[in-house]
Amino acid sequence: MPNVDIQHPANLTLSLTRLIDAPREVVFKAWLEHLTEWWAPSA
Repeated sequence: MPNVDIQHPANLTLSLTRLIDAPREVVFKAWLEHLTEWWAPSA
């Protein structure tokens, strides 16, 4: 079996972009609600 050297560069960035056909305020409010549920799920 050949030797394999796998390197994980620390300077890589993953960026995801999505265009949503909705008013900015609506998208921001929905994002905040989801973020709140993700960080502090209700029991």
